[in-house]
Amino acid sequence: TIHSSEATYQATAGANNFGTLIDLGPQSGGGQGLVDAQLGGAPYQKSGYTFALNKVDATATQPATFRVTGNPIQVSGVMQTGTRRFGTTQDGVMYFDATAANLAAQFTAAEMTGLPTAPIKILGN
Repeated sequence: TIHSSEATYQATAGANNFGTLIDLGPQSGGGQGLVDAQLGGAPYQKSGYTFALNKVDATATQPATFRVTGNPIQVSGVMQTGTRRFGTTQDGVMYFDATAANLAAQFTAAEMTGLPTAPIKILGN
């Protein structure tokens, strides 16, 4: 959802740059109405996951980029909301990692570059 919303935002209101979750959020919150209030408003949580988005605007020599991550809100115990962390960038490849020790950490840009090493896996695009 966030990936396709970013593509729409970049081609329309973003003037070739990607948006923040607030930019993508409901029009009532100042956004473009591309994602719902759960994703487009603090605390950016939906379906047991917290989402974070980092973007870098285009320059004269570099294209715009973004990285979005989804991490379980509760990483252990009977109230655990997920067993994997997820991430994607502007290329649309979805990455995941089910290592319990990593569930609370957002994917870094380096972890989502090229072919990942274990325990990170690619879901596809």
